[in-house]
Amino acid sequence: MLMINFIKTHCMIAVVILASAYLACAADNDGVLASLVAKSPRILTGSLTRDPVGIRDSFGIIDYFVELNQVEDIRGSTKAEEVALSLHVREITDSDQSPYLKKGRKCIFFLVPTENTPHLIGSDPWFSVCPYSEAMEQQIKRIIGEANNKLKK
Repeated sequence: MLMINFIKTHCMIAVVILASAYLACAADNDGVLASLVAKSPRILTGSLTRDPVGIRDSFGIIDYFVELNQVEDIRGSTKAEEVALSLHVREITDSDQSPYLKKGRKCIFFLVPTENTPHLIGSDPWFSVCPYSEAMEQQIKRIIGEANNKLKK
């Protein structure tokens, strides 16, 4: 009986340690997303109204002109029916083209305003556009809420 209690106690301790480690890792895994949120004053969800038009430069950067409808600002600062924006995306060949940038696809866009214009551009050449998922939207809102709470302290 003493041995069974000993085993139960140590199993419970192991469960508590593993749960704590999992929660710590889960918070750390948001690092990339948190960094993207931090450098993106505007984070929009929206559906592409048409396939984007892009111009490739000699360095493998394509400047896509994108039009969106059903737009929502995840930060909650604005709401618009339609938005036009520019995405600077790294694509060396046509096979690098994002499968998300297609007419009718709903995406999440991480954006920054351009100086002295009302235009928005992608905040990162690799991750400015992501496929929409409710889970990601909720995680972004959680990260924004945590950042706002830190600012209030």
